[in-house]
Amino acid sequence: MTSVWRSGAGMREWIGGVVGGSTGGEPFESGVARCATQCRELKSENGLAYVPTNTWLGNRAYLSAVLIAHNLTRELTMRTAEPTRAQTTRRSALWVFPRMATVRREILQLAGRLIKPQGKLTLSMAANEATQQRILGALQSIEGAA
Repeated sequence: MTSVWRSGAGMREWIGGVVGGSTGGEPFESGVARCATQCRELKSENGLAYVPTNTWLGNRAYLSAVLIAHNLTRELTMRTAEPTRAQTTRRSALWVFPRMATVRREILQLAGRLIKPQGKLTLSMAANEATQQRILGALQSIEGAA
């Protein structure tokens, strides 16, 4: 299936799909594929595969929290990494975004222990230079945004 576009008054509007020959609608179709990838990631890695509550407001709040977490992960990537792509006619993202599970595993789910030496709560972790640089870089970019 290819797409049919109508142009006029400086705008392009998608009319619908046509079976058969190419009409130049590939940018729309690749955009649909990117959207489907993000929806699949939200379902599989962020808990949107099930309905958490029996109320409309509870589900709206849950969806909002998941989308905020997703957007914050994207923003963290954009602030801590240089763009890896150039601008294209398809308007692809300049960054290659890691999956949410990867970010969670690299930053949040690290082996550590909360200890209380001299009454002050402290997070104790193994000495790992790469992990330390990643966390400190993320914290600095968050502080710079605030």
